[in-house]
Amino acid sequence: MSRETVRVALFGLGYWGPNLLRNLLTVRQAQVVGVADVDPQALETLVQGPHGIATTRDHRELLARPDIDAVVISTPAAAHAAHRAG
Repeated sequence: MSRETVRVALFGLGYWGPNLLRNLLTVRQAQVVGVADVDPQALETLVQGPHGIATTRDHRELLARPDIDAVVISTPAAAHAAHRAG
């Protein structure tokens, strides 16, 4: 792995997560090293896949890893913080 490689974790495989994951896997300078999702069925496809990506149902496991440089968060809109127009 070169120094330019960014090791990425993805949180969420719901609506946008698979699209984000697919795109991250095409970025030569990115290495997806972990994916977290509360749905074990969503993670099952990654466990069986060829990419060697660690999976967990608890995002804190990935946050504790020292080898992750960046996190992409893909959560349902209902989980987003409320925003008020000023």
